[in-house]
Order: sequence, then structure tokens, then C-alpha cells
Amino acid sequence: MAEREQIDALVRALDDDPDPLHLDMTPAVQALGEIGIDAVPALAGALESPSEDTRLRAQRALEAVVQRRHGFAPGRGFPSERAEQDAREELARIGYDHESEPPERAAAIERLRVWHAANG
Repeated sequence: MAEREQIDALVRALDDDPDPLHLDMTPAVQALGEIGIDAVPALAGALESPSEDTRLRAQRALEAVVQRRHGFAPGRGFPSERAEQDAREELARIGYDHESEPPERAAAIERLRVWHAANG
């Protein structure tokens, strides 16, 4: 389990050093995805950020967490089409979109908290 301080530091660094070719990806996004479900509570705050860029990067980290739970490995992909579909369905049930209006984001973050409580 990752230390809470480490996770909090990564969330604060979500916007640091974006990849010039993929501005939604930063070292912190990747590290939070690797940490997995333990990072989800701290990501909830970033998903509420007034900054659209921060929300997008937090969403990418959340997507990485869910994808890894279903066996995704960078450079290899998903172990099966079923695993990929399961990850997509899980993300769809959470329903977070960084571009949505604040009430829709808040509802999705609440679904995320329920999901985390059931899976964390």
C-alpha cells in the first residue's frame, strides 16, 4: 500500500511536466495509475478542481486505476477483449467526464466513492 503522503504529493503534482505529445499525461498521472485503488480517495478532490486540465489528468489517472484492475499493462494492453470491455463498463458506470458541468461531476464523484467503498 502506498503511503498517504506519497499519494497526496502525486495528486499535487498532477499538472507537473506534461508530456509534450500527450498533454493529459504527466509522471504523476502514470504513478497514480500504478498505485491503483489506494489513490482513488485522493483523486476525488482533483476531479473537483476548477482547472479543466487538472480534472482531465485526474480522470486519466482514474482510468488507469480501473484499467489495471482489469489486467491492462502498458505496452501489452488488456489480457482479453472481455477484460477491456469490463473496464470500459466499469468506467461508464462511474460516469465521470472532466468536461461535464459541476452537478454531473459531483454525481459521478459520489458514484466513484460508492465504487471505491465496494472495491477498495
